[in-house]
Amino acid sequence: MLIFILYPLSSFCQEKKLIEIIEAGKFMRDEENFPKANILSKANNLRVRLHHDGATIVSDETFFYSKENKFKSNGSVLLKQGDSLELRSDYLNYDGNEGKAKAWGRVVLKQPDMTLKTDTLYLDRILNIAYYNSNGTVDDKENILRSKKGTYFINKKKYSFKTGVKINNPKYEINSENLDYNLTSKKAFFFGQTLINGIDYEIHCKKGNFDLLNSIGNFNRDPKIFYNNKIIEGDSIFYNEPINYASATKRVVITDTINNSIIRGEYGEIYKD
Repeated sequence: MLIFILYPLSSFCQEKKLIEIIEAGKFMRDEENFPKANILSKANNLRVRLHHDGATIVSDETFFYSKENKFKSNGSVLLKQGDSLELRSDYLNYDGNEGKAKAWGRVVLKQPDMTLKTDTLYLDRILNIAYYNSNGTVDDKENILRSKKGTYFINKKKYSFKTGVKINNPKYEINSENLDYNLTSKKAFFFGQTLINGIDYEIHCKKGNFDLLNSIGNFNRDPKIFYNNKIIEGDSIFYNEPINYASATKRVVITDTINNSIIRGEYGEIYKD
């Protein structure tokens, strides 16, 4: 029974992947100021290059703690994972045992379809997530998304934004407290008080989704649309900007602000034209 329990533990220890030194311009030790650290630095245009579990880390200077399988890098740090993910920063702390990194100072995380900029970013390479708590900006070429807090699920190509979320698009602006965004489908999902301001419409809701590419959405939990001098309310509302159409379902109230009239029913449609 003891052998059965201990065997997986020994296998786990053997599978631990160590950080490798590929090259460096200069190597030194300073036990008084940096005990147990191998100090690697740039010299003659040869920068420090490390490798760990499919990722390459390049910097001007690195304090490498081989026994702990950790390092601290600074000076135009670049972490490159495969061909599609690059993380640039002024400073980077990395734990090879846990596959976790902390990057700070002019942080830029790039993939072919988006760029994330923030001051401090945490990266978990095992769970494949990156997150920030100190304001970040995401640019996916069609939209610019800002929030105080954000988590990026790398494999799912999905963001979860919290606190002071704002989306800027040439056709509209979105403000929300809690919003998920899929980079592939270009859909936003709302989980809190949300306001969408378009060129000629305004949408309020506490839950719903919106196709940022086509301006089509479904809204529920106290949804309300100010559209074509009318206020549309209901349990759920559908809006399609390209065909100038909106519909509401259950407990529908349509207020015509020009004619000062109110229409109530279980289902209602508005064709702007």
